[in-house]
Amino acid sequence: MPAYSGGNRWVGVVSLIEPPVAVPLHKMAAIRQSLSQFDHISVAPGQQMPVRQVCRALQRLAERHALGENWGRAAYYFDLSRTLSRQGGGYGELPGWVGKEILDFTHRPAAGSRAHLSARTRRPARNFSAPRRPEPSRRVPAAPPQRTRQVAQTAVPRLVFLPPQRDIVIVDDSDRPVLGDPGEWADRIPLSDALAEELEKWGWSVKGNTIRERWIRIASMHTSYLYENNGRLLAPVNGVFLRAIEEVGRRWVKLSLLDCYTAKHHPAKVGQQSSEISLLGAAINKYIDDFFAPLGFTLLGKGEAAQAADRPSRAFSNVNFQVIGVIALLDGIKQIHRFVRSAYDNGLPSIAKKRDWRTLLEQQVQDGSLTWLEHREGPDHDVSFQMTVSDPRGRKGVGAGRSKKEASQRASEDFLRKHIPQALKQTQHATAEAGPPPGSAPSRYLNPPREHWQAVCDLRRMFDLPPDADPWLMQALTHSSWTYENKERVTEAGQRDNALLAHHGSSVAETLTTHELVLRMAAHGFAPTEDAGRTDTLSSESCAELFELLELKGSVLLGKGQASNPDVARADVSQALLAVAWRFRRNTLLERRPKQLHEFLTTHTPVLDPYSKLQAMSAMYGIELESSFYEEGLEHDRSYAVDIEFRSGDDQFVLECDFFPGSKANAKKKAVDGVLSLLSSYSDDLSQLNTLETDLLAFYLWQQITNVDKVPRRHLMRCVLQRHLGMDYLVAGDSERFTQWAEATEQLVGSIPPETVGKLTDFYSQCLAEVYRGSTPGLREELLRLADWIQSLHPEMAGSIQESPGLTRLALLSTVLSSTTQPSSTDLPGLLSRIADEHSASLTVDPSLHDEDVFLQPQQIGALGILLNRAASASAAHGHAGSIEATSMDDDVVVLLSSPETDIEGTLGPVAELMAEIAPSITCYLNRHDIIVKVSKEAHIPDSGMAHAGLTAMKLARSGGRILPELHHLVADIHESVVAFESARSAAVNADRTTRYLQLAEASEHLDAAEKQAAAIRRLAASL
Repeated sequence: MPAYSGGNRWVGVVSLIEPPVAVPLHKMAAIRQSLSQFDHISVAPGQQMPVRQVCRALQRLAERHALGENWGRAAYYFDLSRTLSRQGGGYGELPGWVGKEILDFTHRPAAGSRAHLSARTRRPARNFSAPRRPEPSRRVPAAPPQRTRQVAQTAVPRLVFLPPQRDIVIVDDSDRPVLGDPGEWADRIPLSDALAEELEKWGWSVKGNTIRERWIRIASMHTSYLYENNGRLLAPVNGVFLRAIEEVGRRWVKLSLLDCYTAKHHPAKVGQQSSEISLLGAAINKYIDDFFAPLGFTLLGKGEAAQAADRPSRAFSNVNFQVIGVIALLDGIKQIHRFVRSAYDNGLPSIAKKRDWRTLLEQQVQDGSLTWLEHREGPDHDVSFQMTVSDPRGRKGVGAGRSKKEASQRASEDFLRKHIPQALKQTQHATAEAGPPPGSAPSRYLNPPREHWQAVCDLRRMFDLPPDADPWLMQALTHSSWTYENKERVTEAGQRDNALLAHHGSSVAETLTTHELVLRMAAHGFAPTEDAGRTDTLSSESCAELFELLELKGSVLLGKGQASNPDVARADVSQALLAVAWRFRRNTLLERRPKQLHEFLTTHTPVLDPYSKLQAMSAMYGIELESSFYEEGLEHDRSYAVDIEFRSGDDQFVLECDFFPGSKANAKKKAVDGVLSLLSSYSDDLSQLNTLETDLLAFYLWQQITNVDKVPRRHLMRCVLQRHLGMDYLVAGDSERFTQWAEATEQLVGSIPPETVGKLTDFYSQCLAEVYRGSTPGLREELLRLADWIQSLHPEMAGSIQESPGLTRLALLSTVLSSTTQPSSTDLPGLLSRIADEHSASLTVDPSLHDEDVFLQPQQIGALGILLNRAASASAAHGHAGSIEATSMDDDVVVLLSSPETDIEGTLGPVAELMAEIAPSITCYLNRHDIIVKVSKEAHIPDSGMAHAGLTAMKLARSGGRILPELHHLVADIHESVVAFESARSAAVNADRTTRYLQLAEASEHLDAAEKQAAAIRRLAASL
């Protein structure tokens, strides 16, 4: 017989069928049994995990993404962990891509123990200009180089297909997030018929497709129009998201342009390809602007429109690429490529051919005597530049443009035409193309090294490529040092190094990662913060991650001299492989791809190097960083050490780290990685810290604690998402873990003065307010619906509004807010007894609730009373008295109301959702005939300073903070105005003509007051 534990009480379930007479022990067990379904959540089909474990994983994943500056994903995971902690298994299944990342994170082998920071035992006198360490014997020996075996090893016939040695798992990404329906509000934005007709010609139909039509309306708005009309539109889309969509459009156009170029050209060097693509990029941007200009669909704000009438504006180009970005995100990538290819085939390269005037000028004036002056005009979003170039003889050239480069080119041209006209006779000669003619493919190497050929075979299977891809895969795995040492073999096979492929692949990588990033950003909402909406240019370190995922170590063809440092090739190889996959697979890489590429694309975060992360985090608290280096060892095998100096006012701390082989950048990365790891894990076990780590933590944490009042408001969400000062525990409502963290911190920094405790409380309260702001979609929707209903009223409207659903919702919201903000009895057994007596419901209360003398907060008892009253009232209306049972479970009070004949879920669904948002400590679980309400009891607030500050702030956040009183007064005033309006309007119906006029005038006054209050409600809803 199953048994359920509650504190020190064990209860056996005798029968799972409802007995004729309610048995108290049976009811207590039934509550526990009902709650047990909410203890687990489905993360994948047929696979469940405990909710607490899922929440922990989400918090750690959020931290990882936040440290990588991927604020959108971090905010989504933090918000999801908070939702799951309240709803548990009632949440439903997680999105597939979230479940995959959680499973990967939780099933990953446990990492080894954290690498401890260690100080140098010997060091020279403090002289930061010293070039190197005097004792080379102190150098940390580097690992012996791993050289790639060359052709001398056993030959492999060129057509032998080797069995796979790498995991070949293809991921179907059909469940990835999509750009969903933004809502009916978008229908208020004008839609250009000319643009819709043009997109129809592209084969991308708008008419009849609601989602496409609404997004094209949104994409037609410039940010200035959005901001000026947001009060009317109440758009859930902000300018940050529009700029992210614009970036998607720009990257798809650039990639399509690069595809067209590489199909017809084979330049000798990557520099020529890069410069020509740059010229073509400027030409295609102008082509797009000219193409879309006659359609006239751009919506500008009044101020922006006035500026655009006086001088060229970037606003039109921004909106054009927003439209292209929306097309790409809504399955229109093929149409974008056809458009770019048409432009290319219609003479775009000839348009792009132009002189590099600045280079020509510098060739004519080679003594370096030119002086450049820059003048900037206009706001940041529409800036223009004027450049002036002069020489010592006083000769000048002036030019203006929308970028420094454009302005400097025009200034150089002006200088040459005025003062050195003979230079105009010179012509630019394009670099002669080398290698095979355009369009011809390379061949396989004969008898390649086994590791190299094995990788080619595996990669072809992994990416589902045809046999024709083998030579290109070989080229992707060929470094320039190998082609230099094996010129005959390279010429014989018509091959070359991977530089050109890597240049192409870098655009592929940036485009695909940006596309995925924006889609996942949209899964969380269309109004990200500046941090969450940021896109970036992929760094070499990011691309090198794909190299590791594909297990390509030892498979790259490297020259003998370069074989001792194989890491330099990792980024280029990864990018080159993406270029090959894109050449043969194109858009299908967004739908089906190897597991390794899927992980790379879906977990990419806009990267900041570790030192920049630490520097940005420190700057929030007024801590400055400086780094200095020491070096030792021979020229070809040198090691470096870094000193990191932390300064805050007159206080300073110098972290003297040990030597690391490689480079200065590697030494700094290793040292800072250790600092970041220490800050995130020190509270787990203080006994594991050495003296250096303890001293660093004591200094750094104390500076953070004492400077929390200096953190700008715009950085508060960063503090939350990067887990500063235990914020992750407060957000998750884990008071126990936060108390443990606070006690560990105070062991390091000492007791916290009362004035500092006050600053910490304010800091935590502001951070939690930022978290709860925007996380109340049901309340926001209810307020907007209320404002719209009030706007629809009219003094002479026919019929009565007494039965209007709008008035019913207004009365309910007024009652809810009044009950959750006004003081009331907090005696739980007394509340349950009154409800049971009023509705003739049976009542069973666990004796422990009387013994423990349980008291709840006013907003908790008010919300619980509303829910139970409505549920019992609905049950009584059907002629069947319900039953109410209450017990204490762990740190929660649990109340179960059952009514076998009542559709409780349909009756209480919206109310329960509203309750959970207004009183975050209330959790409701609904099914057809039962409602379970779990109320988190107030945690004991300890006397220690850190714990007191955090738990006090958490209590304030759970009680609704400062927003509930403001809402209460607004809604109460509206309710009073609407009731007075209805009273005056009803009195006018049967009155004589004179009295009727006076009554309608009075009704109009009350309605005017209600409309003003509704406008205030709209503003408040927009801030949520």
